Amino acid sequence: MENKPLKSTDEQIDLLQRQVDQIQLKLLDEKKIKWYKNPSLILSIIALISSLFFSIKSIQESKEKEKKQSESAKISSIKEAVTDLVNEEEKLMQITSNQYSDAASKNSAYMSYQAKTSYLLDKISNNLNDENINELEPNLLINYGRFLNNSAKYEESRSAFEQVVKKSTDSLTIGISYRSLANIFANPSYHSSDSTISRTYRQKDIHIAESFNGETKSDYLSRSYELWALDEYYHLKNLDEGNRLIDSARFYIQLFPDINMNKSVVENRLNETYNFYNNILIPTKIAGEYKFYSSDKKHGKAYITMNSFGSSINIDFISEGKLYGRLSGNGNVISLNDLKYEVRIELVDEFNRSNYFGGTLNLSTSKNQQLVGYLYEFGKRPVKYYLTKQK
Repeated sequence: MENKPLKSTDEQIDLLQRQVDQIQLKLLDEKKIKWYKNPSLILSIIALISSLFFSIKSIQESKEKEKKQSESAKISSIKEAVTDLVNEEEKLMQITSNQYSDAASKNSAYMSYQAKTSYLLDKISNNLNDENINELEPNLLINYGRFLNNSAKYEESRSAFEQVVKKSTDSLTIGISYRSLANIFANPSYHSSDSTISRTYRQKDIHIAESFNGETKSDYLSRSYELWALDEYYHLKNLDEGNRLIDSARFYIQLFPDINMNKSVVENRLNETYNFYNNILIPTKIAGEYKFYSSDKKHGKAYITMNSFGSSINIDFISEGKLYGRLSGNGNVISLNDLKYEVRIELVDEFNRSNYFGGTLNLSTSKNQQLVGYLYEFGKRPVKYYLTKQK
């Protein structure tokens, strides 16, 4: 005998419904005897109704069980995929941060990471729905939203972070989501970008800090203002607002105790960010050629070199196309924005005689790729020097 395939739950219900319909038609047939005078018909009706009730109940329970099992499998798949995303990110960081990895290895690792990330995000998207998203922990959603944002899937990323805000009761988790939402709305590549909404989320993030105290509060606020500044600089192109926010971040970093090893790291990072967006030279990258002029009306060209021992400077004084003097010396970086050189100055007079002087040249990085400072000579007033780096 041929085995027939099992019918689906919907087909089983349809079959039972057709059987009921047949009995109803039989009852309505006026040519038949009164149904209540037919005991066998009554028993059939009772048996079928009982069978229908328990069959439908059993089918519905089975259907619910299948649905729960299916949703459970989807949730497990989503969690596994998010974990894989984080692991792939860690692998990429290990390779790209390894000083012994060559360019080809780093490029290959990045391409592999991109392909795997795209596959895993699609896998999550296919399994995620309005029901099972409520079963995911906020931290999983944060990571999912972060990878979506990095992959330029801004709308999906926004939805993930909004869900975290609704679900979570943890202040730090909500704050991270506010920061991410602010970044999405600040990004001009997002079709619904809005600077007002972005700044509103930034304010909400700042408000979170009211529930913290001491160093935790300072750390949270310094990071909040730093991230806000990056949006103002990069996405919103508001230099003044970015500078104001960097100053706010600096203020809270200064509240850190000096024994906090992270204090100088963050200070340097804030200064480097400020210098970059304000086109200020970084002392460790000042090597190159400069145009030079001074407050005592000297003009010429300057050359700065850097090596493992420090820095050297040479300035040629030029008048009417002729070289008539030179400043040269060695020095080093003495702080994040300052350099100091011990220099020797040679000037040739109208009789072509050389005259030598000594002094100290202090320079500081400034806007528009400039070094600005003073030359101090024995027994003389300081002379202001301006050096502008040439591209």
